[in-house]
Amino acid sequence: MLEHKVNQRLYSMKNKGGRLVEAFIAGLLFVTSGPIRYYEFKTLSGRVLTAFLAVASTIMIASITGLFASAFTLDQIRSEIKGPQDLTKVRVGSLEASTSFEYLQDQGITSHTFSDRRKLFEALDKGRLDTVVGDAVVMKHKIKEAQSQGRFETLSVLPFVFEKQSYALALPDESPHLEKLNQALLAVFDTPEWKMEIVKYIGP
Repeated sequence: MLEHKVNQRLYSMKNKGGRLVEAFIAGLLFVTSGPIRYYEFKTLSGRVLTAFLAVASTIMIASITGLFASAFTLDQIRSEIKGPQDLTKVRVGSLEASTSFEYLQDQGITSHTFSDRRKLFEALDKGRLDTVVGDAVVMKHKIKEAQSQGRFETLSVLPFVFEKQSYALALPDESPHLEKLNQALLAVFDTPEWKMEIVKYIGP
């Protein structure tokens, strides 16, 4: 519309239908071959619009490409391990003398054991391991803490639970503090402050 009256180079057809076809072809070339050369437009409005579309389309294509790449990568990661049966196909790490190590043994899964959690994560981060099995809450906290220091940026905890394990506070038998402690814990769990503490230490 900006060029059809003044730019015979872009529009050679005389009738309206032919010019619409040529406009469609010019747009198709813009999408498939990149922006039409700036100086092929005669009007200032046409040139400004061309520059704007060139920048906008580049940003849009780069954004879409990035989103697809992230989605495919995440899907690939999640598709590798969906249950205990998939652990036999990858290099697994765990902390020695931990419940996770015992769980892997019970499942007949061989794992590389480490005495130190940081060394365990470093092996995963550097590609010497494919996955680590451990307590989700603890791993989330440790990874979040390390990432705040610029380490283990690529590590994350997958949303799969192989075996539920509960944490508890140990008290002597017939302790007079048991009931008060239970009531206090239940009261805390129902508060927004507790949820904020969870996010603070292990993330959303």
